[in-house]
Amino acid sequence: MNSSSQQAVLVLGMHRSGTSALTAGLEALGFSLGQSARKAADGNEKGFFENWDVVSLNNRLLRMMGGGWDAPPSKNWSEVNPDEVATLATLAAEAADVLRRHYADAPRWALKDPRLCLTLPFWRAVIASADLGKLHCVHVIRSPLDVALSQRQRHRDNPGFHIMGEDCRYTLLLWYVYHQRAVLGLSEENSCFVRHADMVENPASCLRQLATLLGVSAGEQASTWFAEEFVEQRLHHQRTSVPDLREDFPSFGFVQDFHEALHSVETDRLFDGPTLRARLHPQLVRAGMEDDAVIEDLIGVVFEAGAVAAGQRQKRVSEQRARAHALREMTEARDRLASELQAIQHSWVGKLARLMRGAGR
Repeated sequence: MNSSSQQAVLVLGMHRSGTSALTAGLEALGFSLGQSARKAADGNEKGFFENWDVVSLNNRLLRMMGGGWDAPPSKNWSEVNPDEVATLATLAAEAADVLRRHYADAPRWALKDPRLCLTLPFWRAVIASADLGKLHCVHVIRSPLDVALSQRQRHRDNPGFHIMGEDCRYTLLLWYVYHQRAVLGLSEENSCFVRHADMVENPASCLRQLATLLGVSAGEQASTWFAEEFVEQRLHHQRTSVPDLREDFPSFGFVQDFHEALHSVETDRLFDGPTLRARLHPQLVRAGMEDDAVIEDLIGVVFEAGAVAAGQRQKRVSEQRARAHALREMTEARDRLASELQAIQHSWVGKLARLMRGAGR
């Protein structure tokens, strides 16, 4: 495949923001998802549409940087130490191999994983080095309070996945950092925005507009399927009005400010990274604002707690795996003993039968 004719799309957005639905729409438009596992689950009945090799690499990248999906690393990619540089090079080579294996022959392909908001510079460099086509980014924007309420429900259904998810304030900060880093991580590639509410309320029109921006055809069948079969109103579990965040969490007005800035970005045009950052500068950088240091300190303290929680989760997972391994070894040992005992019994029975036959002659 000639890379100049290839097109790659990265779907960017906070967890619980509709990135799975948007990726399903891209697949309907002819974008390959590779060996993507849809894998439905409670709270995401239609599936995740994620490439699990990419998710695994993202988790390893974040751990190497001292964080996780729910505890974004505090340092950026220019602050890695020499040992981490070597690890990054190894991971980059592995990532390039993953992308070539899944997408080398695809005219159009897409990746979706919310962690891409935190690891965008890494993947942008890998895609360029692997020569896998022109890159676009699609940002999915959902109300931060809707996301926080959805994550709280997810925590209640699966406490081990998002240990800090019960506290909406924690998820509001995650939302802020995810979208901030997604914009800061952009370079010259073109980006466009999809509002979650637009996708839910008018999915066919939303998909057709996205197709136009990406320069692909949106057939009637694709937009009809997306509207009637995939995007369902009943799956939009959490809905709030814009003022709710300020009323319920008055100290988090800066999150609402950033959401309003992102929400105001036109959804019918493309932006390169520098243009988009200039457009969002006051909320994105917060330069000169009195509460800037307070916000950064708050984020740092909270995510340190998240890193501890993530470490506890990883320890618990390791312990569970160790117990499962020990149980498997015990079961295998028991089965071996039972087999050996059966062989011994059969052996003695056979010998006794032969002795008895001999005695009866």
